Amino acid sequence: MKAAPIKPEEVFDHFCRANGMGTRFEHRRPELGWLLGLIEQARYRVNITASLLAQQFGINRVHADIADCPEFNAFAAIDQDVCLVGITSTVLHCLYPLAGIIARYYESTTSLEGPIRQCLQDTNWATPESINRCCSVIQQFGPLVPPEAQRRHTDLFWNMLNIIVHHEFAHLYLGHVGYNNTVTGIAKLNEVQTISQVEQQLWHAMEIQADIGICLYLVALCQRRPQPDLELIILASYVVFSLLRILSPEESSSHPHPLVRLILLLNRTGNEAKIEIDRMRERIRERVSRLRLNFFEHGIDRPFEELHRQASEIEEASNNKYIALFRPFRIIPPS
Repeated sequence: MKAAPIKPEEVFDHFCRANGMGTRFEHRRPELGWLLGLIEQARYRVNITASLLAQQFGINRVHADIADCPEFNAFAAIDQDVCLVGITSTVLHCLYPLAGIIARYYESTTSLEGPIRQCLQDTNWATPESINRCCSVIQQFGPLVPPEAQRRHTDLFWNMLNIIVHHEFAHLYLGHVGYNNTVTGIAKLNEVQTISQVEQQLWHAMEIQADIGICLYLVALCQRRPQPDLELIILASYVVFSLLRILSPEESSSHPHPLVRLILLLNRTGNEAKIEIDRMRERIRERVSRLRLNFFEHGIDRPFEELHRQASEIEEASNNKYIALFRPFRIIPPS
């Protein structure tokens, strides 16, 4: 008698345990009531996305889930013939209140109270405990997210999460995960330590290519009718990539400088969707700079010309050297 296939949830849990990503998140902590509900919503939403991509690309088994892990991280993998995308619970724990704070103050023209201004500057936005302290300070002056900002809060949060998810799914269908499983023996796509400039260029190309998944998602949103709030969509990208500066202030072994990636993403999105990205970006910078959130690109020392040059070099290397390298491992939609 043929054994029943292992459930995707079990494959995900086993993979997390075997690769230092904690475990599949289980509801064992009732004190985190708001987070538990958010995780259930996130699981439902990301697996709808997974199902749609599975249909589009003809993938038999695909599963997206939440890992109970203290790292602010996400990954893509293939294990036991299941395509996996994982997001850590820490990502949700950090992004949800951050989206609420930005939504609360984004269009406000009143001056921030001194304690609020200070906590926005001091908070580590990739650490739940630090964010919790900041939220406690803000709630002394009223609700964290007033009613008029709740719609913006919800839309901003899910756009940020979808940006992360679509990047990870792109690692799967563009062949990066298959290449690494077969050629390098690396189990999951996230941060790795490389040893040579050639290896670094290869990994940087993977990340730049996977950002195309984000671009496709953003362009699809921009082309919807009725058209959604485009500024909010671009703001979500702006927040996610600027937030990566906390985790990787400069280019790392496997990831280009976050702002290099942001520039490429916004340029691609603007060209494909035919929208005025530069004007929108300046308006976003003006609005978020008054919050003095310590991770935003406002005030960065490196000139934009240098970032543009580096972005062009990475994209050229990606196009000329590495697209063909991953082609045998791509997941091609059935004709």
